[in-house]
Formats: sequence, C-alpha cells, structure tokens
Amino acid sequence: MDSFRIYDYDSIKFNFLKVFNDHLRKVSKNKVKFIEDIIKIYKFDEKSKIENIFYDLFHKESFLKVYHDFIEKKLNLVFNKNFEFQRIPSVRIAFPGDKSVNFHNDCWYGHDDKIINIWIPLTNVKKTQCLAFLDTKENEDALKHFYREEPNLDYINEYCFKRSKFAELDYSQFLIFPTKSLHGTVENISSEIRVSFDFRICFDSQYGYKNKNFFV
Repeated sequence: MDSFRIYDYDSIKFNFLKVFNDHLRKVSKNKVKFIEDIIKIYKFDEKSKIENIFYDLFHKESFLKVYHDFIEKKLNLVFNKNFEFQRIPSVRIAFPGDKSVNFHNDCWYGHDDKIINIWIPLTNVKKTQCLAFLDTKENEDALKHFYREEPNLDYINEYCFKRSKFAELDYSQFLIFPTKSLHGTVENISSEIRVSFDFRICFDSQYGYKNKNFFV
C-alpha cells in the first residue's frame, strides 16, 4: 500500500461537519456557531476543553449514526473485506501556531502492522495545516535507517521533514494510510484552526497491543 491515499466522500450524505457544528452551538449556548470560530472564544491553553466537547459528542447517537453509516456504506466499498473499527475515534485539534504531533509511525507504539488509519478533516487543510508523509520508497529507507541508528526525536523530525510532502485535502476528502507510514506535523502557521478526527480499522483480529474492546 502507498504511504497514504486520498479519497472523496459525499459530505451531504455523511455530514460530519453539521454534527460537530450543531454540538458546538448547543454546548456553547450559541457562542460558537462553527468550528472555525473556536479560536474566537477559546485560547490555545483551553484546547483540552474543546477536545472534551468533541469526545462527549463521539458518544452521542447524532455522531454515531453518521460514523457507522460512513463505515458501512463508504469504507466497506473501499476495502471490500471484513474489518473491525475503532469504537470511539480520536479528535485532533491544531490551533494557529500549534504543532500537534512529531514524526512517527504507529508500529512504534505497539499497533499491529496490518492496521489501517483513517483521517478525516472537518476543514480544508492546506500546507502547514496538513499531515506530512514520506513517499513509499523514502518511508522504507527511513525506517531501515532509524532501526539501525536509533536516532533521537529531533533527528527523526528533521530527517522526515526534509523528505516529506503535505497531504492537502478539502472537506469531503479523507486519508487512508497504513500503520507503518511515517507521518507528522509542523507548526500551523495559518490563521485557521484545524479540527479532524481519526480512527483505526483492523483485519483478522490483529489488534496489536490494543484490547479487542477498542474495536467493534
């Protein structure tokens, strides 16, 4: 599999953005009407409050219905084989000036190498708002180099950044990438917040270090 692939989906049929915005309006008592307006009300050091708002949403029927429909009616067509999926997805928020994650691959954290990641932004993401990836050949070369040399995190970030490219997406697109893909972010130098969520899918009950109840 490539280091990442970009897919389109019907954002009217699977209207994640409406679900998020509706929840924000309700929780904020209409102080925040759209996710783009979060930075007008909340400061950078309040990011955990926003994350908790969305994690609360992830347990509600309004989100779970769209989430399950997307998996059943879109991802099943992409993969055309049985899989389990992450019960509750993860939310990722990058304020302007924020760097959300260092370069890494998920195998380093105990995830099975057959697990696939799905990443769905709720805004258009361009340049420094994006996840960055190495191409397939560079990814393999980098992994061999890192396993041999065991460099520190600063070296890994610099090495990967020089060889990576941004995966630019519009809302109504999503990323699929395997666990072994090196990926990371740089400082979001745009004036816009990035809100996204992601989840993993698992084939043949290959859970890695995760408990099977992590998947459904």
